Amino acid sequence: MNTTAVTFESVLEELGLVAKWEARGEAIGEARGEERKALEIARSMLEMGIPLETVVTATGLAPEKVEGLYERQ
Repeated sequence: MNTTAVTFESVLEELGLVAKWEARGEAIGEARGEERKALEIARSMLEMGIPLETVVTATGLAPEKVEGLYERQ
């Protein structure tokens, strides 16, 4: 009897999807890092007294995210 272990990763690899999943994970990680940096910049701008609307425009963050930072100060 032939007992070949089939793993999820081996199926993905066979279908050529491993590289796609890895690239997707990298893209998600980069996006999270960019958002964290934008939040740091927004926080600094708010601490300098820059108006909320200007911070939203400059960072490209959603107004709700910047408002959340503004409310914490």
